[in-house]
Amino acid sequence: MPSTSFYGGIRPCIYLDTSEERHTKIKSFMLSLLKEKSSLWIPEMDKATTEIFPSWESKLKENPNGAELSSETGQVALNVLIRTLMGVEPSQDGLTPSMFSIWLGPQLLPIASVGLPHLLEELILHNIRVPYLLVAYFYNKIQSFFRKHGGDLLDKAEKEFGVEREDALHNIIFTTGFNAFGGLNIFLPYVVSCVGLVSEDMKAEMAKQAREAVEAEGGAMSVAALQRMPLLRSAVYEVLRIYPPVPYQYATAKVDMVIESHDSRHEVKEGEILGGCQPIALRDPVVFGDDAETYRADRFVGAEGEKLLKHVMWGNAFANTVASANNKACAANELVPLLAQAFLAAIFLRYDSFKTAAPIIKGNAATHTLISLTPRTA
Repeated sequence: MPSTSFYGGIRPCIYLDTSEERHTKIKSFMLSLLKEKSSLWIPEMDKATTEIFPSWESKLKENPNGAELSSETGQVALNVLIRTLMGVEPSQDGLTPSMFSIWLGPQLLPIASVGLPHLLEELILHNIRVPYLLVAYFYNKIQSFFRKHGGDLLDKAEKEFGVEREDALHNIIFTTGFNAFGGLNIFLPYVVSCVGLVSEDMKAEMAKQAREAVEAEGGAMSVAALQRMPLLRSAVYEVLRIYPPVPYQYATAKVDMVIESHDSRHEVKEGEILGGCQPIALRDPVVFGDDAETYRADRFVGAEGEKLLKHVMWGNAFANTVASANNKACAANELVPLLAQAFLAAIFLRYDSFKTAAPIIKGNAATHTLISLTPRTA
């Protein structure tokens, strides 16, 4: 893990073992917090998404051949998280997506790729430790914001779960900035890019489904409305399958074990390091068929499609895993796909269609380009 100086001197929950008491307390607090705010997540995502449309439209007017879309989706992610958790605007005290991105950069450098030959990246990127001092200014700004506006959250952590305030503060920042913002900042642009490339008939069906679902639920975006959109849900999970936000996982084996694949068995000894590459596992043709390498928006629609969801892994767990204090599944394992679905639905409530270019991927960096937006006609 990176130096604890990036986290105020504490080890965040993600780096704790489930057997540690701090893990149980902190994750229980985080799960409770997500549940407590459950009525706000979807409306806030709808609001934040709607706010970026004028910017996209303006950029396309200035650049008819296409415009970069990721800066707006980063703002969506930050607005949803801060408004929902703290009830304030990030801009109120100058909190920006770039502050989190700068803080995240040195932590991710050891696994970063910019598309250079592997040996060069090992020498140039992966063997360099960027000192916390270079990003301390930005983390201090983030800390100040969370101290000022997150008092109620710190009280809850301390009084209800026995988590010390400083411990809670840095874990809330980590969960919000590293896990949630970091993940959504990568994931949402891929949702736009992938869906923008599907057929016009498929997009028309998505628009129809989103509009009918929202109308059936009284005209407002809600969890109930999202449950009426199986095609959009499938489209989102297919993005998670093809482009998982966190492509690599590492862990140390606690016991001797045997890992089995379709055609072989591998012995693993206690203490050995395990590494996993999700893009390889989630494009397994034995599970997902001959088109496993292809984005297919309707892959998880219908009874047979639903059965495949159990094979989609992201956030340290399979899609049907229920996060708890006793496992390492992402606390927002179910929430993030819902947020992405609400994001996509909001687009189709405003536009009949949109087109994108295929993302240009270099290493684990990607450029996402919006080509056109077709305003809703009915």
